[in-house]
Order: sequence, then structure tokens, then C-alpha cells
Amino acid sequence: MYRKDGEPVKCSSKKKPDTCPDGYECIQGLSILGALDGVCCPDRAKTCTHPIFDHPDDGYLSRWGFDGAQCIEFKWNPERPSSANNFKSRAHCEDYCIGSSTINGIINYQTNFHL
Repeated sequence: MYRKDGEPVKCSSKKKPDTCPDGYECIQGLSILGALDGVCCPDRAKTCTHPIFDHPDDGYLSRWGFDGAQCIEFKWNPERPSSANNFKSRAHCEDYCIGSSTINGIINYQTNFHL
């Protein structure tokens, strides 16, 4: 989630283009009412290029993250720093980071080359 001065940046999911910074998109929230009905969250390319925060010593939840080539399993401790590159299942990770045309966007984002 994108934060400014420690607070989540709110946005309108109905306004196109949204007001979130590059690399972020407006995701509608269920508990936010009014014109600003969402928060700025990393988009697919940004999410899938975030580092994987593996906590092998004290991680107790199995999670999946995209390492630039494939989805790998890691141990996560929700009480420690993390990133958006954190999925509950391999299928969710693969669908989000490898599925459709996302993989080309990720490679372009990481290397600045076009496929």
C-alpha cells in the first residue's frame, strides 16, 4: 500500500485515470465510503518485482513469491517487514505474476527490454 506521511493514500476507483502514482493502482475497499473509495496499491508489475522477504529462522506461514522467473515457496512471519510479493498459494502467485501478459510487463519493467 502506498503511504504518504505514514497514512495510506486514498483514491477514487471510479475516476480514470486514477490519481495514484506510477506503479500503483486504485483498489476499491469495502469499508471506505464516499468519493475516495479506495487506496493506492502496487500494480502487478511492481508487486511481482518487489523483494521476497523470507524469514527462515522465525517464519511460520508458508507463502509464495515471484523471483523473476518462477513462483517459489518461502516462510513468512507477519510480524516482520514484508512486501506485496506475498501470495497464499502457488496458483495465486502464478496467476498474478505469470498469467496472461503480466510476465512480459515484468520483464520489461526489470530489464527495460521489450519482448
